[in-house]
Amino acid sequence: MADILLTTPVCLPLGGNFPTSTQYYKDFVYKINLLYKFWSVGIPMKLRYFPPDMVHTNPLDNLERLVTIWSNNAYKSELPINERIHHKNSKEIQEATQQEKDLLLSYLPSARDLFD
Repeated sequence: MADILLTTPVCLPLGGNFPTSTQYYKDFVYKINLLYKFWSVGIPMKLRYFPPDMVHTNPLDNLERLVTIWSNNAYKSELPINERIHHKNSKEIQEATQQEKDLLLSYLPSARDLFD
């Protein structure tokens, strides 16, 4: 962390390839918590989404794409993730993202605070 300055282009990877859905959920929660930790000490860290390969299926695909866009613009817009889900997105994207969020929270209810 000592080498990361305000102008350093560093980002946390989000998404990628995991063999189980649970690993996607745990990775998402870990990366969002880590992002908030960086922000709390004044380091404007961003996320970068990596889509899964053809063999894997990411159950949080829409949510992770939205959170990536949100994290890259978070200092410009103070909208929390919950509001961003319903802000300037098509109805289909809103519904898909909300379903993914609900699925994540059914597995990890303690992650509810991450969205506020």
